[in-house]
Formats: sequence, structure tokens, C-alpha cells
Amino acid sequence: MTNAILTKRVAFLEEEMQSVKSMLALQRWALSALQKSRGKELPRGLKIAIEEVAAGKIEGPFISVQELMVDLKS
Repeated sequence: MTNAILTKRVAFLEEEMQSVKSMLALQRWALSALQKSRGKELPRGLKIAIEEVAAGKIEGPFISVQELMVDLKS
């Protein structure tokens, strides 16, 4: 393989790692938010949203509302 191909592959893999790290950070935040709320009653919509993030149904972070809506509709 040439250096150009290897450089592209490394760049792609680094982007994938960042994506996975951000997704894991979001899930960790959701789990900690659920654990902190034990004993406290959260609004139903917020509780459902946090559980969806923790389960990995919603990925983020989203830059715009349009990106979020596209993800929710899919």
C-alpha cells in the first residue's frame, strides 16, 4: 500500500474513534443522569429521552435541530 492510502485509512479510523468516544460519553452521561435521579421524579418525556440515549437509540451530538429530527424520524 502506498503512503497516501495508509494516511487516508488512518484519518478515517481516527474519525471513527472520535465518533465512538463521543457516543460513549453521551451514554455515560445518560446513565449518570438516571442514577442521580433515582428517588426523584423526572418529567416523563425527559426520563424516556435519557433512557433512549442510554440504550443507544439516539446518537449524537447534533449540530442542528434538523440533524436531530432526521435521526429521530429514522
